[in-house]
Amino acid sequence: HLSNEITRITEGFKTGSPAVVDSVLGTTPVLNMLNTKYVKYSAAAPPISNEKHALGNAWFVNEIQWAANADEEMQAISGMNPATTAVVDDEFKSVLNKYEAVDSSATIALAKYATKKLTYDVKSSTAAAVIFSEIYYPAGWVCRIDGNEVEAFRANYILRGVQVPAG
Repeated sequence: HLSNEITRITEGFKTGSPAVVDSVLGTTPVLNMLNTKYVKYSAAAPPISNEKHALGNAWFVNEIQWAANADEEMQAISGMNPATTAVVDDEFKSVLNKYEAVDSSATIALAKYATKKLTYDVKSSTAAAVIFSEIYYPAGWVCRIDGNEVEAFRANYILRGVQVPAG
């Protein structure tokens, strides 16, 4: 996925048109879910901003697309919009079992960033699925909501997700 997206970006740079490059960056879902804010293509040129399309540190999704295994999960990434949908392996169905569509007033923001601790402020009137632009690695990582440990799930083959309760 990354190779294909990088190739499209490279082709866009060859046109020399900032509008074309911006348009191409809007069609790079994997780079955008990895929160790629800037693209550097030449040592002589300044980086190009992708902040318009990058999905940020965390976001809510309205839909879960289930995959039978990691291969299906990886394949499904190419046809989905990570801003609204997450692909999740069936093995995490028990972890992500009560999510609902997100209300339009729901918010999530990175409140504190430290080497070993990230703190988010979340408000949602529904139980919701949140995707973090962070690599899923269960060994040693702990997720807490209001001080209570909750299980994270793997989303989009590589990212971490968590179900947050209403509130």
